[in-house]
Amino acid sequence: MSYKRLTFEARYVIYHLIGVQANNMFEKEIAYFAESFRGRLADDMLDGVMSYVENDEDPLALEILCDHLIEDAIAMNDEDRTALSRLLSAMELDDSDPSFLYCLSRST
Repeated sequence: MSYKRLTFEARYVIYHLIGVQANNMFEKEIAYFAESFRGRLADDMLDGVMSYVENDEDPLALEILCDHLIEDAIAMNDEDRTALSRLLSAMELDDSDPSFLYCLSRST
């Protein structure tokens, strides 16, 4: 089974078991989440998001990704919304922030 096919919870347990620090876990999860939009969102936008991740700006990277999704009217399916919701919860970010709230409400 591919690592990417594991649920967020399963990956979280694996990270915990192998001693990955929380900030590194979020980097990996945001990168994984952002990459799921490759082909739906312009590569330069995704690369910009990844540069924030690489510079330890995880919350900002997630907010910018949501802004890009909103600006480009990229619909999110149930899996996308679930992944975003879990990330926001795990990172203890406010899902009522306008970028996150609107992004979570977008549908396919």
